[in-house]
Amino acid sequence: MSESSSSQVFRTETSPVWSETKFCHKPDGRIAPSKSPEFLSGGSQLIASLVADEYSRALPLCSGPRLLDLGCGYAPLLDAYRNTHRELVLMDWEGSLHKNPLLTHTHDINQPLPLCDDSFDTVLLSDVLEHIYDPFALTHEIHRVLNTGGTLIGNTPFLYRVHEAPDDFFRYTEHALSRMLSDAGFRDAKIIPIGDEFDVIVDILGKVIVAVPGLGHTTARVLQRAWFRLWAPFRCRFRKSSPLGYFFIAEKA
Repeated sequence: MSESSSSQVFRTETSPVWSETKFCHKPDGRIAPSKSPEFLSGGSQLIASLVADEYSRALPLCSGPRLLDLGCGYAPLLDAYRNTHRELVLMDWEGSLHKNPLLTHTHDINQPLPLCDDSFDTVLLSDVLEHIYDPFALTHEIHRVLNTGGTLIGNTPFLYRVHEAPDDFFRYTEHALSRMLSDAGFRDAKIIPIGDEFDVIVDILGKVIVAVPGLGHTTARVLQRAWFRLWAPFRCRFRKSSPLGYFFIAEKA
C-alpha cells in the first residue's frame, strides 16, 4: 500500500463513532439484521438475515491485518471486522445514497482503484457487484490489490427487485460469478446460493406489505423473521435453482 493510502485508514481511536445501520453485531459474534426501518425495510429482513448468516460464518475466517471494504455505503459490517483487522480502508463513490463520515477514500469504483498492487489481505464487496457497470474490470482490480493468498468475500442479489436505480445494472448466475472470478485470476471460488424459490415469494410479499397502509414495516418484519426461522430446515433443498442471491468467497492465486 502506498504511503498516502496507508495513512488513510479507519482507526477506532480517532475516527467518528460507528453506529448500527443495516446490521448489528451480537455479543455471541453473530451478525443480525437491524430492526430500524430507517436503515432496513421490514420487507428486506429475510434477505438481510440470510446474508448476515453467511458473513457470520465467513468473516472470522479472514486473516491478515489489512481489509478493504469496497463500495461500503454505511459500512454496516464494520463492527464485525474492525477488531480482527488492524488497518481498514472504507471506500465508496461520492454520489452514494449512503453518506458515511467514516469513509477513508471517496472514489468511483467503476474506475481503476487508486491503490497499490498487493495491498490488502481481505476485500469485502457486499451488495455492490450489481451496481458496477464493468464488473469484469472491477474483479481484475480487486485481484490486483489483494496480496497473494488474499480473500475476496461478497454477495450480490439474483431474483430480487431493481434497487438504487438507475445504478442497478446486472444479476448474475452462479456460473457467471464463477467464470468472472476465475478469469480475473481467483482460485477455488465458492459460490453459495442465498435463499430459495419460497424465500423469493416471501421477499416479494414482504415488500408489498410494507407499502400497505396500516400494515407497514413491523408486520413485514415479523412475517419475514418468522419465515426465516421456520423454513430454515428445508431451505437447502430448494435454493440451488432460484435463489434470492449469491454469496461468494475466492482466493487470489
